[in-house]
Amino acid sequence: MYQDTKRLRTKKSVYLDEYEDAVITAHANLHGISKAALMREMIMRQARELVGLGDLSDKSMGDRAG
Repeated sequence: MYQDTKRLRTKKSVYLDEYEDAVITAHANLHGISKAALMREMIMRQARELVGLGDLSDKSMGDRAG
């Protein structure tokens, strides 16, 4: 059914206060993507930086700003 079952996404919870949620919501609205997609991109961008991979020139939220 799926080519790579390791690519199936699982749900994770992040607890944000009202101010943090407002920032995420505003940023997602600005870029026209869902909050989940925005946070996933932000998490993966930070993870790549932490392991020394940096920006891999993929299409991400920063590239969508028109």
